[in-house]
Amino acid sequence: MAVRPAAVEAGARALVALPLRLGAIRAGVFMLSSNQPGQLPAEDLAEAWVFAEFALRLVLDEQAGIGSQDGYPVSQWLSESRPEIHQVTGMISVQLGVGIEEAFSRLRTRAFAEGRPLSELAADRRRPSRPV
Repeated sequence: MAVRPAAVEAGARALVALPLRLGAIRAGVFMLSSNQPGQLPAEDLAEAWVFAEFALRLVLDEQAGIGSQDGYPVSQWLSESRPEIHQVTGMISVQLGVGIEEAFSRLRTRAFAEGRPLSELAADRRRPSRPV
């Protein structure tokens, strides 16, 4: 990836772009710069992925109307990549005729409003039809 002149002027010698995605949901790119040319060391790259994950969750929370002050627990984030959650998100998308991002946002909003883990709500949704 070429480093833009403004980044070079600011001291950047390398850029790293990490996709912000969860299943089929694509939310953007998390960009990092380094003042050293070349690849990031593995430890730094692992840490960058953690920051990218937090950035993704903030974007998804904002889309779902969940403010950071609402205290959506970080432990909930860890379960959001489970296959059954992606399956139910797809089901909601088809049933409501909305995009996958909107379907996931609705699922998360409902789980938050009911104070339930996404995995539990997804298990309920796999039973006979209940709109979100």
